[in-house]
Amino acid sequence: LKADRCDIFTDVDGVYTSDPRIVPKARKLRKIGYEEVLEMASLGAKVLHSRCVELAMKYKVRTQVLSSFEDIEGTEYFFLVSLDEVSIGLLSDGTLRTLAILIDLINLNPSTTIIIEEPETQIHPGMLAKLLNEIEAYTFGRNLILSTHSPQVVAWTSPENINLVHRKDGQTFVRKLDEDEIHNVIEYISDEGDLGEWIYSGILDE
Repeated sequence: LKADRCDIFTDVDGVYTSDPRIVPKARKLRKIGYEEVLEMASLGAKVLHSRCVELAMKYKVRTQVLSSFEDIEGTEYFFLVSLDEVSIGLLSDGTLRTLAILIDLINLNPSTTIIIEEPETQIHPGMLAKLLNEIEAYTFGRNLILSTHSPQVVAWTSPENINLVHRKDGQTFVRKLDEDEIHNVIEYISDEGDLGEWIYSGILDE
């Protein structure tokens, strides 16, 4: 058809970090790259079929996911771009976030303490897993402070490296897991799940 653009109307108003019908706090992605949305489709995301994304990527068709019921902005995704030929603004939010973190890691002085705030922001779990591998490689043997609300990021680290931060009565408290908690989480990981699930299960609130 040689179309310049393809608009896909569905029951959600764009591509989200998770299924918004199941996860109320899922965030809509304003822009996303073809490779990211293809990975999401291959991992089970239902908003788009992987074959649809493959064809759009092959023929470089700019595509939007829009709501069938509301006239609001959806999610647009793009073919791979070259920084020399295409505006950086055409990159998805998740790709820009990943690039920013990687550039900071590469350019930091080896003696500098590395601080990364919520690396999961705007990044799909599949891409986040790859980003965490790169963070581990670039920060080996260096001081790393990483804040997160993501069970996936928590599960990536070790219990002894966890510092719990909470506010009470206007004050901020920070503490490490005690020996009993570390013992309990190691047992939990061996039998049931991962560190992230244990931390966010509510067991520390008991």
